[in-house]
Amino acid sequence: MALTDAPTPPPPATHQPRDPTPHAQTPRRGLLAAAVTLFGLWCAALAFLAATTANPPLINLRQLAQARFLVTAVVEDTASGSCRVLERWSPGEIPDRIRVTNLSATGAVAGREYILPLRPDPVADDGAFRVADLPLRGFPPLIYPRTPEVERQLRAWQRPQP
Repeated sequence: MALTDAPTPPPPATHQPRDPTPHAQTPRRGLLAAAVTLFGLWCAALAFLAATTANPPLINLRQLAQARFLVTAVVEDTASGSCRVLERWSPGEIPDRIRVTNLSATGAVAGREYILPLRPDPVADDGAFRVADLPLRGFPPLIYPRTPEVERQLRAWQRPQP
């Protein structure tokens, strides 16, 4: 074979430029946008439900067992502890207007109705009461907003067990 008879190398492959608009990725981006939108709507719906659906308060049965009196009262003044009794849940004499010495520690709001588990205040000499303490130390005493759910729990607690 002569030098002129040598096989010629194949012509270089011509590089075809890619189409700048990737048609295959457009549906994927649309699906991703739809998924992100649905996720955002789902999170917003859960946040709305969490904000508007409150868990009902649960009464502390051990606290109620320590209380001598259980009343529904309107808080008139949180600083002085002045309350007007609306309903008595327990037997025993309790005046229509009472003073609760530790009412300011409960977070009560003046003008609202609460169910108060009370004990006579041993330190006060004017017949004042105090909200019964919780069995766990370090926690403020609990009072309960007057709601149908809390009243249902109280009726169930007062019902004699078979």
